[in-house]
Amino acid sequence: MKHADTAVKFIVSQAQPKASADLSKYIAYAPPRKDAVALVDKQRLADMPTVPENFKRAVQINANFWADNADQINKRFQVWLTQ
Repeated sequence: MKHADTAVKFIVSQAQPKASADLSKYIAYAPPRKDAVALVDKQRLADMPTVPENFKRAVQINANFWADNADQINKRFQVWLTQ
């Protein structure tokens, strides 16, 4: 690989808690690393659906329901779209 060392350095830098915390400045998700949550502005955290406090109130998806009914629901939805 031509730039393997540079690629490894980039990956290591982006895997750091600070880099993970910085992602939250641009998207409304908590950082992918738990140890980075403490680095995010507290006011910003309050608006993020994926922080532990807010995730407790998240809508739960019933995977079994969708596994059993997705095809039928999608067919009905496609018919509805054409009306």
